[in-house]
Order: sequence, then structure tokens, then C-alpha cells
Amino acid sequence: MRLSRRWGTRGCGDPRPGPPAHSSTKEAARDGSMPTIMSRTRSETAKATYSLRNNLRRSTPLRYRDEATSALRTFVFHALIRYIPREWERLNFVFVSAEQLPPIPGAHDEQRIARLLSEAEWFLIFDILEHLDQELRDNRLGARDTPKAQEFRHLLNAFFEKEGYGHKVDEQGRIQHRGDEAFESAISNADIALAAAGSTTAREEIHKALEDLAKRPNPDLTGAIQHSMAGLECVANQAAGSNGIELGKLAKSRTDLFTPPLNDVIPKLYGFASNNGRHLTEGQDPEFAEAELTVGIAATVATYLARKMQI
Repeated sequence: MRLSRRWGTRGCGDPRPGPPAHSSTKEAARDGSMPTIMSRTRSETAKATYSLRNNLRRSTPLRYRDEATSALRTFVFHALIRYIPREWERLNFVFVSAEQLPPIPGAHDEQRIARLLSEAEWFLIFDILEHLDQELRDNRLGARDTPKAQEFRHLLNAFFEKEGYGHKVDEQGRIQHRGDEAFESAISNADIALAAAGSTTAREEIHKALEDLAKRPNPDLTGAIQHSMAGLECVANQAAGSNGIELGKLAKSRTDLFTPPLNDVIPKLYGFASNNGRHLTEGQDPEFAEAELTVGIAATVATYLARKMQI
């Protein structure tokens, strides 16, 4: 399912025009305003620079979620030209697959492509990015990943981080929610730890929580809270050797797993999740920051329990 349908943005009222674009994206390349990341060679992108290796770069604050800036549109233009230059049949496939974008007309030229990108609604730009990743895979072998697709995702994630986009592209080419560094670290650690512990269901619940946070135009905040706590409850029961016991009760009774003050904090978190993710009160919907915090805490505690099982 394409990104705009997952996010529920298809057909949401009047088209939302993007910011003013360069008269020609080629001019942007000449005047130095285009992102230089697309001009790097494959060997260069594979190497981490000194500042990256030593974690010296400051992360860009998250600024964009529901828009496609002129910088992103320029990035997409150069990605299309870089990976499928003048292969018009493939280029048309990428555009038409996104729907609402017309086929590139007869006399194919880069200026027309730039104009189509500058006029497209913001969510269609994200659709094009996902379709380009799919087009770069080996579709003769079940959409198997390829070095070109991997390089493209690396460049796109680097762009998202540099520009402050609250998005990232995963290994399947799907654009997902991205939080700040602390949140991303918690999610990454949980994914690794739960996989190592064989906690498949808990891992899937955390992934579903992330998908709910990423839904647009309205994130499913209650769904994110529900899924994250379901994942934590699942791995807690696995660690305790039990089945179906409520997380709050489990935390109070198994102080060998939930050492103080966790045995006090987790039941309170579970109560918050029940009030905001299950038994909703009119006019008291959770805020995005609260939902993201709950997902982050659930992922961190799930990591702790998964690692504890392996000691």
C-alpha cells in the first residue's frame, strides 16, 4: 500500500501547493542551492566521515512532517535523473504509479519533470520516493534488494536527517516516523534485543506503534499507545514465563524482573496507557508528545526485559 493511502491523505480536500520552486531545477544545480549529497560517488557515500564516526555532528531539530519543501523536491529530481536517466518508460512508471501525476508528455526533458515535481502535492512526493525504491529493486526476483536501492535509501535518510524531516525510510522502502536521537536509539535497541530474544509478537507491536505515529494527516495516538504497551506486556509475560497477565499486576508481583522503582513506575504507566489508549475520556485525547514518550518508554523497558532473559 502506497504511503499516501497508509497515511489517509489521498483526496483530503483542495490540493496543497508546494513552496515556490526554482524556475528550473537544473538552475538550482548551477547556482549551488541544490543538496550536494546527490553529487557524491557511491564509494564516498559508503564511508562515514570523521565527524560521523566520532558522533560530533549536532542533529538537526525536527522541523517537517506534512510538507515537501523545495529542497526535497530538488532531491527527488536529482534522484530520478541519477538512477533512471532518460529511461522514460521507467520514469513514467514511477510517476503514474503515484496516481494524480500525469505521464511525462511526449518531448521528455528535465524541465518538464522539474515542473511536475514542483506542482505535485506534498504526499505525492513521498509516494514517488517509495516507488523509486521499488523500481531500483530486482523485480525479476521478487523485488530483491539491490546496491542501487540501498544507496538510494542511505542518501534519502541522510537528507531527512540533515534537513530535519520527521521521517526515515526502512529496508522495505517504506517511509516511517522518525523521532529525535533518544527516541530512535530506544526503538533501534528494542528491535535488536527483541529479535535476539525471539520476541516476535512484541517486536511487531512496537513496529505497529511506529506506524500509528506516522499516520497522516492525523496520527493514531491511541493506537500507538495501545500497541507499545501490548508489546511490553507480551515480552514481560515471556520473561516471567506466564501468559496473559496484565502488565500492571505482573510488575507488582515480579520484583525479580521489575526491581524498584520499576515495580512502582510500570503500573502507573500501564494506568496512563489504559486511560489514554483503551478507556478514553471525552475531551482528554492524548497529545503527540505523550504518545511518543509512551512508545519510547515501552521500547526501553522491553529492551531491558529482553536482555534480562538472555543473561
